[in-house]
Amino acid sequence: MWRNDHIEGFVLKKKSLLGKDQMVVLFTKEYGKIRALAKGVKTFKSKRSAHLQTGNLIKAILSSRHSVNYIQSTDLISGFIGLRTDTHTDALYLLIATLDGLLPEDQQETLVYRIFTKALVNLSKPGAQVASVLTDSLNKLLHAFGYSDEEYSLHEALQKIEEYTERALPKPAIGLARML
Repeated sequence: MWRNDHIEGFVLKKKSLLGKDQMVVLFTKEYGKIRALAKGVKTFKSKRSAHLQTGNLIKAILSSRHSVNYIQSTDLISGFIGLRTDTHTDALYLLIATLDGLLPEDQQETLVYRIFTKALVNLSKPGAQVASVLTDSLNKLLHAFGYSDEEYSLHEALQKIEEYTERALPKPAIGLARML
């Protein structure tokens, strides 16, 4: 049986599949981290491809059948254009890598969703102190996931995240932490 859901969420990552399809990992307000198939999104005429850029906040209609989610349509809420500078892009990808590594699939995480949204809004503000916003946001995420009650420096928080996710963070994110 088909089920349709209206969701709001962030695009965490995409993976190209054979043909014109992509597998998209979304962090949704309603369901937490989910995977969804975007059929035909790599065609020239696809209106969804611009919306499905990493870091974008979208509204979408998902159809589900036999535990597989399909993205039917999308609307862009925010592309966070203010984050598309070198330093800010590194901060965005650091936060996305953290969420992708720590979030379980198919589990609603309302507090984490609010923390992530607030972090992106704060980073988008003119004159935002990137190091301060990142440090605060990463500490809040670690607290929300139950990993720590301590307050870490940015460098310490990155080390803890790599330890807990058992994967290295993207190189630009590590370079960003050293610069700040």
